[in-house]
Amino acid sequence: MAKTLTKKTTKKAPKKSVLDGLSKVKATTHSSAEKEAERAQKRITEGSLEQDYVDFSALILTRGWLRLRYINEENARLLGEQILKKADLEGNVLDEAACDRLRDQRDAILEFIEFPESIIARYQEAHAPVPEDDSDPYETFDQAQERESSSLKEE
Repeated sequence: MAKTLTKKTTKKAPKKSVLDGLSKVKATTHSSAEKEAERAQKRITEGSLEQDYVDFSALILTRGWLRLRYINEENARLLGEQILKKADLEGNVLDEAACDRLRDQRDAILEFIEFPESIIARYQEAHAPVPEDDSDPYETFDQAQERESSSLKEE
């Protein structure tokens, strides 16, 4: 008695590319990043500027921020070189649209680098001491007497 082995066939789900999943992740990440940026901007405008001033003042003094700033400045410098040469790092010629994308990336990097200092400057401008107005158009009694006595001495 011989047993016959048969292969069971099951329906398999169509294979999905890894890239399909990544595009969904990128889209979700991008939209959540935009939402986070909107929340951060709203938070800044709603009066937490003082806390942001404290946080960013502490941040810019850390070695981690200095390192991150250096890396981003170098990235911006490299992007600037590529834009001027109209060629990427491998030497491939870039069209105007690619150069525009590099300009956008460079602008985003520079904005990121300058963000903590801009928050600090906004706070300092808002809380700068107001100079006293010494521009009184009328002279005091003492000033009038001094003026008269000096004019009498000159005569």
